[in-house]
Amino acid sequence: MGEVQAKLEEEEKLPDTLSPCESALSNLTRTGWGRLLPVNCSLTARELTEDIYTIGREPKCAVSITKYDVKPELYRQISKVQCRISRSQVNDDEYVVFLEDLSSNGTFVNRQKVGKGEKMVISSDDEISFALADFKVFVYIDSKDSSQWMPNSLSRKYHLIKHLGAGGFAEVKLVLDKKSCTKLAMKRLNKTGIEEKTIINEIQILRGLKHPCIVEWVDLDATNDDVFIIMEYVPDGNLLEKLQKDRRLSEPLSKLIFAQLVWAVRYMHEQRITHRDIKPENILISVKRDGLVVAKIADFGLAKIKDTMTHLKTACGTLHYTAPEVLSSRGEQEYTSKVDLWALGAVLYVCLTGRRPFAAKVDEPALLINLIMKGAYSKSTLEWKTLSPQAKLIIQRLLTVNPNLRYDCSDLFQTAWMKDPNLMNDLCTLFGSMNPFDEDTSERPTKIRRVFEV
Repeated sequence: MGEVQAKLEEEEKLPDTLSPCESALSNLTRTGWGRLLPVNCSLTARELTEDIYTIGREPKCAVSITKYDVKPELYRQISKVQCRISRSQVNDDEYVVFLEDLSSNGTFVNRQKVGKGEKMVISSDDEISFALADFKVFVYIDSKDSSQWMPNSLSRKYHLIKHLGAGGFAEVKLVLDKKSCTKLAMKRLNKTGIEEKTIINEIQILRGLKHPCIVEWVDLDATNDDVFIIMEYVPDGNLLEKLQKDRRLSEPLSKLIFAQLVWAVRYMHEQRITHRDIKPENILISVKRDGLVVAKIADFGLAKIKDTMTHLKTACGTLHYTAPEVLSSRGEQEYTSKVDLWALGAVLYVCLTGRRPFAAKVDEPALLINLIMKGAYSKSTLEWKTLSPQAKLIIQRLLTVNPNLRYDCSDLFQTAWMKDPNLMNDLCTLFGSMNPFDEDTSERPTKIRRVFEV
């Protein structure tokens, strides 16, 4: 009886030897940027320290597979050069790892075929198969794995590149779509203090918007603690950052940006959506090779901006872009989409002068509200005096207290300031045949109660 018990106890002991995967890990130094761990084969694990690795039957490959390493039926289907794994620098200290399929029979990542001559981004724990999706050969391990920032449902589709910004309950990362290799922005919103239903409802509405001057919504996911929003990545920051750098914009550049914003707002209003939070922080820009700027309205800023310019820094900054009827409604009265036109006027004022329109100090919110209610924007600065009469007229007709007298988008496109041949040429260069001047400009102000903001 004692011998039987001893034998059972011996069988229950953990083996002294490591599994093939554990053994491979233990033999690796951790100085490389990634590792290839063999699966169901006698290959040795490979520490990745160079920027490019080829894999295949060819002896010259960096990772050469022999007939002794894999099953015969798999070996016969592996190409001389099956695939190439490489890393590319995308920022000063950030890299992205690609797998390029060079085979005839196919290379698979997580059972998804890459396609000959095509590339796919790979991330930590991705499984690499040759010839057939079931013929798993390697698992790729990233030395700087940060996939825990997002749920598995997203890390299977997106590769995290770097941190972009944070503020309040939100954090934003730059990610790469593994299949298309497209850069995207992923925002994680902590549900603490934010109603998840409100966020998702608003996002579902805005995801339906398709316009070249509105940031495109791509994907949405949620966990018990966070909501993840994946959207188009606009590389050159927001309008406030540009104003902080340049102080003010030239009239032609201001006009180009303004025309795109009007175009986008007209489209939103035609879809019966009122933004109600248009401000420089929520306008993202992309500078093209020819120096022209594409402006895109976002429903929320990518990060909380810390600025150093006194005339753009105030504790009640958003108030500068809030229409007087919003302030007077006190959340009880309805108002129309004309509130967005007021905000456009305030944004144009800032672009042209480098100053916010209402001359109230940080500690004077009551004075600021009083100036807004009167429409008493500043006309005494040197910057204002240098503006063209046509630009001043646009601002005057937008920062009009009575919304019924305020310009709408169709009015703006009919003004002499907007019917500028140079502006039309620039818009044609940026957007081709999608000319905002040729579209139907009819719109009706939409009565709304709810603010679309996250």
